[in-house]
Amino acid sequence: ALPIYKVGWTTTREYYTFVWAVYRDGEVQQALFKAYYLPKDEEDFYQFCYVDHAGVVRGASNPFQFQTHIGEAIVMVTPLGELEALEEQNKKILEDNQALKETADHLLKENLENKVLVKKTQETVKTLEVQITELQRKYMDLQHINTTLLNQNTDRKS
Repeated sequence: ALPIYKVGWTTTREYYTFVWAVYRDGEVQQALFKAYYLPKDEEDFYQFCYVDHAGVVRGASNPFQFQTHIGEAIVMVTPLGELEALEEQNKKILEDNQALKETADHLLKENLENKVLVKKTQETVKTLEVQITELQRKYMDLQHINTTLLNQNTDRKS
């Protein structure tokens, strides 16, 4: 028999459900559980055990959890070690995600500061362009005055 036990069992009679193993040439070939006989609790841990004809446990699996996927007739069995590895991987991904969010927030803030700096620089450039235009106009006026004074000075000498 191949029973499923909730982890913590103490006697072979405490099985949740079981199936008879199919033998061929003295070896177990298949053990098929109907989904409706399987535990619905997704938080508890279970394990398969191989119990011989005398009721002696000959082997046991690592603890695992059942996970039912809604809308599907599939039940996944996740070994405890694999579940712990997945939880650790998920924790690392969440930490990486948080670090990326912090980096993105920092970059957005820096981008906003740069936009403000660019706007101020553009305003300074416009102010300087106006000042240059004014200075060029004054320079032209001074050149004209200088030319006029030179001409007057030349006329007086002649």
